[in-house]
Amino acid sequence: MGEQITVNAVGSDRYRKLSELVKNTHREKPKPEDLASLRRFFDEDPELFQATGNLAKRTLEHLCRTYYQQSAYVQECVLRRLEQMRKDMGYADASPLESLLIEQILVCYVNVYVLEMNSAGKLCESHSTEAGLYWDRRLTGAQRRFRGACETLARIRKLSRNTPALQLNIASSGGQQVNVAK
Repeated sequence: MGEQITVNAVGSDRYRKLSELVKNTHREKPKPEDLASLRRFFDEDPELFQATGNLAKRTLEHLCRTYYQQSAYVQECVLRRLEQMRKDMGYADASPLESLLIEQILVCYVNVYVLEMNSAGKLCESHSTEAGLYWDRRLTGAQRRFRGACETLARIRKLSRNTPALQLNIASSGGQQVNVAK
């Protein structure tokens, strides 16, 4: 229950109302009427739940806070790099499935490189064979997940490009047929 909730509501009245709803519902057994109020609040303004509801983005922020807790500078640099990668991969124009895959790639990217650093540090020290194998398995698994996410995104994009355009046949006035490709 100790996780941080981020809220950026516009307007102090809306912010106060949302803060109150979060306080009333962020517990083990919230009242049904409080949950109903929160749902109505989100129905009225769906953008309000996006920041907290984007689990991939929250995971990335958590990983950065955890792995780079000693340096706000490094955290900010990594978060900006991730944002640039998201943009470079076409997140803004991506389909919902592609967006999920891009977020998964970013999570895997952070994990791979954190494990690369940790593994390199541990393996440069004196270590047992078991410790070496442990770090190698962790890194290999992270690399496999990263590669799999990248390959899946590439496959989805290739499939969407190769899908023939939908063709509609519309009868126009005068009995002529018009073919429209979408």
